[in-house]
Amino acid sequence: MELIDRYVRAAARRLPAKVRRRAEEELRSQIALALKARVQTREPAEDDVVAVLLEMGPPEAAAARYLPASPPLIGPELRPAFRSLVGTALLVVAFVTVSGHLIRHAASPGPASGLLFDLIGDLVPGAASAIGAVTLTLALLERILTGKTAAGSGGARWDPRRLPQAAHDESAVNASEQASELFFAAAALVVFNFLPDRIGIDYRSETGWAFAPLFTADPEIPMLAWNAVLIASLALQLYLLFRRTWTPALRAAQMAVAAAMAVLLLDLAGETWVTPETVPGFGPEANAALLNLLCAAVNWGVRTALVVPAAMYAVSIWNHGAKIARAGAASSKAAG
Repeated sequence: MELIDRYVRAAARRLPAKVRRRAEEELRSQIALALKARVQTREPAEDDVVAVLLEMGPPEAAAARYLPASPPLIGPELRPAFRSLVGTALLVVAFVTVSGHLIRHAASPGPASGLLFDLIGDLVPGAASAIGAVTLTLALLERILTGKTAAGSGGARWDPRRLPQAAHDESAVNASEQASELFFAAAALVVFNFLPDRIGIDYRSETGWAFAPLFTADPEIPMLAWNAVLIASLALQLYLLFRRTWTPALRAAQMAVAAAMAVLLLDLAGETWVTPETVPGFGPEANAALLNLLCAAVNWGVRTALVVPAAMYAVSIWNHGAKIARAGAASSKAAG
């Protein structure tokens, strides 16, 4: 029956590929035996299937029985988010570190060997910190979702009828996508509120270690608006990860958050982030032509990095609007 298919799919998507087929077969067998014992010789009705699935527990609890006693640090659902976030974080670290060192070298020329040595010395710990931040965030989110599953399997009521209707059902929440948005919202909150002056490079000077902020043009960031939108996004993504299904109201909320994020990103894209005059160590020995070129390249890179996600938010708004329209049309057709 359809409800059984939906239940098995919902459980299987939380499992590694190597155990997925066996789990699907065993779950179908267990449900069939429980259903047969319940209805005896009569034909099973939907209420019978619902009752059996309620006894089986939520799909998350059923899937947990096929996972090792020590769950993986990051489960199958969040692994796509882990891969994409690590790749993005490494690109950001590489851009900031390389740009900062090149600008510093142009402002205070020195031997190329020293530049390479310092660059590698900052890239390695920077990359390690980025990977660690992504891993820690997703591992914590995995534990939260796993804890919610364990709590939900202890007798809390859930509704099998709200399971996604098909593998391609548009109402199903993509956990990986929401986890990625959650990470970016959390990271932006931390950077804007606690580390605004720590985006740059540590370098060796004649007097020892010093810090050179990369973004020294002091762009005006509307902090109240950013904090409000980022907190709203954080709360919405967490709720979606727990609920697992989209509704028209949730899509409308996501569209509102996406629109606000796009506007704020485009506002930041209009700023000038770094200029030769504000580069630490800028002096008469600096290579002015190279420094101007590097500063222009960094500003172009930052603006591109802000415009691209703004465009992605615009696409997201369009997609959610289209899905709301399709859902409304389907409901009208079913009612008619």
